[in-house]
Order: sequence, then C-alpha cells, then structure tokens
Amino acid sequence: MLESVIRVRDSFLRKQSGLMLPSHARLILAPATHPEFWERKILFWDNVYGVDMSALRKLACEEFLRRPVHTEVLKPSNILSTPQSIWDMNMYTVTVGDLEDHSSAFSFDVLKPATLHCLAAWFDVAFLPRSHNSSEMEGGRQDSKDDGTWYSTSPYHEPSHWKHALLFLEEPPSVYAGDKIHGSVNISRNKFLRRHFQIKLVVSVTRADSKRASCMKMGVAERGFETKETSRADINDQHKSLEIANEGKGRGVPPEGASMEGENQRAEHIVFKEEHTYFMWR
Repeated sequence: MLESVIRVRDSFLRKQSGLMLPSHARLILAPATHPEFWERKILFWDNVYGVDMSALRKLACEEFLRRPVHTEVLKPSNILSTPQSIWDMNMYTVTVGDLEDHSSAFSFDVLKPATLHCLAAWFDVAFLPRSHNSSEMEGGRQDSKDDGTWYSTSPYHEPSHWKHALLFLEEPPSVYAGDKIHGSVNISRNKFLRRHFQIKLVVSVTRADSKRASCMKMGVAERGFETKETSRADINDQHKSLEIANEGKGRGVPPEGASMEGENQRAEHIVFKEEHTYFMWR
C-alpha cells in the first residue's frame, strides 16, 4: 500500500507547500513472551479433549511459523526489553526503491525472566511540520509539543485494529534478566507479487558465565521455566526509555540506574540461536 502512496505523492504533491500526513513512520521491534498463544495453538495438541495428538504439533508449528501472526494484542507485561526502531521513514523522501529490501541489526538487554516466544513488531506514525528535520525523528519524544503529534500502535497505548505482528520462534528459549538478545532482520518484497514480503530473522541469546553458572547451580534448565510478571515500575521504565533506545541508533539501552560494572570483563556464551524465514502478504 505504501508504494501507491509514494506514487501519488510524486505525481500530485506540491513540492514546496504540499503536506504528507502522516509525515514520518517507524517500525518498532521488541522481544516478547506470549505463553497464552503458545498454549492455545501449539501445546494444545498434547491433550485434545483427553486425546494425545502431539504427532500434529510439528505441523502446527510449521503452520504458525511460516508467516507472522497479526491477530494478537500484547500487553506491556509481554514485552521483555526496551523496544527499538528498526526502520525509520520520512514520507516526503522515501522512494519505492527503499521498500524493496531493508535490513537492520538489533540488540536487546533482557529485563526479566520469561520464555522468549517471539519478536513483536508494531509501528508509530508522526504528524510533524514540513520544516521538521527528519534526522531528529529518531528519539523524537511523543509528548513534546515541538515534535508534532504521534500515533503509536504499541502495547503501551490503547489497542488498535492493526494489533501486533508476532514472529514466533520454533523452539522458544528461556531468558533471564541480564541476558542479551542479538540478531538481524531482513524485509524484502516479492519481485512478482508486489504485496508479498519475505522476512528473514536471525536471533541469538547470550548469557554471562556468572549467570549461567548460577542457573546450573540452582538446577534451572535453560528452557521452559515460568514467566514472572513485570512490575508497574518496569513497564513505566520500558515505555519512557523507548526514545532513549532510538537515540542510540537502534541499539538497546539499559534502564536508568542499571549497573554496567564489569560488563566488558565477563565472558558471554551463546545459549540459543535460530534462523527463520516468514512469508507475509497484505
């Protein structure tokens, strides 16, 4: 749909005085836990009204993993780290060619223990003055009068009919506060079916030696433990630090007061890695 908007803009918008509404947009990504969905769609097959149909679990996973799930609405408690922007667009200057292929790296600091079921995506749009410097959009505060008006579809705002796009992992790992989630995402358009997209996701989880040893000492497995609910203070910190993460050019920034002492000295090991390709059509 955006291609149609761009072509109309190029054909009819007045170069000097015309307005694009919205004027800017950004795609946001964050790691998330969603045990209710996993139980409802995947673990469901282990006991279907008393019948073991676990043989169908693999087929169920293939069905739900081959494309993003966009029928779910997340809550702030589902989000495991500070969200960050992976794609910023200026609607006055973006071209059709920019939509063909886009890649972005990401890095998140996990804020609480949970099962990492998916990477969640949503979008924000801005209605900014034409004179606004597009380079200032990254990190633009949504509550600033000088930054125009923002509309967000994030879990921290009222739900919208767009809901959230969820990229589920095939084997969701357990993560702990202090773990790091690294990876990259590539979004490319189908050359023939122009409303179809392919999303390639690479994600890994690294854990410090000290944390790993502590988990082993307590006999805690690296997968499948219970999710701990986020406190209201955690939710507020995540929401307020979204702009800070964007100012960091897409790199995750720990909440204010988080200790970085000895961060560079401790060794980290990859405890999980997965690559997956999703297909999406609109």
